[in-house]
Amino acid sequence: MPAASYDVFLAEQLPTTVADLPPDLDRRMWSPISATLVQGERDAVLVDPLMTVDQADALVEWVAAKGKRLTAVYVTHGHGDHWFGLAAVLRRFPLARALALPAAVEHMREQAAVASSFWEPRFPGQIPADLVLASPLAGDTFELAGHVLRAVPLGHTDTTCLHVPDLDLVIAGDAAYEAMGALHSGRINRGALWGSARSAKG
Repeated sequence: MPAASYDVFLAEQLPTTVADLPPDLDRRMWSPISATLVQGERDAVLVDPLMTVDQADALVEWVAAKGKRLTAVYVTHGHGDHWFGLAAVLRRFPLARALALPAAVEHMREQAAVASSFWEPRFPGQIPADLVLASPLAGDTFELAGHVLRAVPLGHTDTTCLHVPDLDLVIAGDAAYEAMGALHSGRINRGALWGSARSAKG
């Protein structure tokens, strides 16, 4: 069986429009988002197709440049920033199946329902108009050219991870972050304090 490999696409941080900034911040940045392409000799599976129109367009070009046949798109969880770009990916790769665990599909449906009230105000003019849901994965595994990919519900969070044993790879969705303290050293603490103070004040 040919070896598998993977590549990661990292979308740049985006400023988000919010009304409750702490007094010492003039803008808030959204966390970086990544998509992962697991590749066999000829085929590939994409994990988490990003959020905005521009992100999805860039991702589609990146995937196409790999020269692989995209057979599936797996969505780790329902947060819109991880899957709103799905329709653009499926337009470019119409033979790909969009898959997620059933609970994640339901979460996607809930997030699609608040796209205009929650996501669009935070990212004006950047959220795709066409939101396509994944299909529920039957069981917890699917294959890429003989390599097993296992969807794992984590329990302590609403995200799942995708385990690729042949690569010793876990694609963790929102379950794990690197260097979050350094990335958000100012925003997280000050924002939380400011929000707590506002709540306490009533």
